[in-house]
Amino acid sequence: MKKFTATVIITVLLTAGAVAQDFDRGLAAYERGDYLSALDEWELLAQRGSPSAQHYLGTMYRLGQGVPQDYFVAVEWYRRSADQGLAEAQNNLANRYYFGQGVEQDYGEARKWYRLAADQDLAEAQYNLGYMYSQGLGVPRDYLQALSWYRRAAEAGLHEAQSRLATMYFSGKVGSVDYVNAHLWFGIAEHFGDRAASGNRKITDKRMNAQQRREAERLYSSWLKQHHEE
Repeated sequence: MKKFTATVIITVLLTAGAVAQDFDRGLAAYERGDYLSALDEWELLAQRGSPSAQHYLGTMYRLGQGVPQDYFVAVEWYRRSADQGLAEAQNNLANRYYFGQGVEQDYGEARKWYRLAADQDLAEAQYNLGYMYSQGLGVPRDYLQALSWYRRAAEAGLHEAQSRLATMYFSGKVGSVDYVNAHLWFGIAEHFGDRAASGNRKITDKRMNAQQRREAERLYSSWLKQHHEE
């Protein structure tokens, strides 16, 4: 019995290793733009249930990479991957419901799949969920919920969320106008490459007094130090 069990474990490990190698070969081909080779590596893996391969096939069909563009097939692969819990696939499936690509547009379904991905700390899904709450798409408009989800994505380094968060503070969407936090998050967004945030930070700066500027700079320095250390 022990010999049989050991043999089974070794077989499983070898199979898992082979699957990983096949996926990695597909990924290397995909990244160099050799989509047909990537397709050769991933199709069988996807059929056998690899959520990562299923997700990439969904993307290839969505973008028409090595295959004719087909949103319906893309949705099928995204759904199979999303049903296995892959956050990136859940976010991409939500996007298809949001835009009505390969499925009928349905903000409620989009919100459901964004939430599943957001709960796994996928920043893009957290941002998308925040946007839906800010606009009242598929949910009642709720600026507090929007702020909460934007903040989670912003803390993860997504500059789009950082700018949205700053704008909410600047406009007083969740209470009184808060130029200190607006300046802070516009500054952080600029640090992460958001060019528009630089101009918005300067506009905010003109509305602040000296004490507010010092506090914003203190918070900015503290945030960068904390996150760079992590």
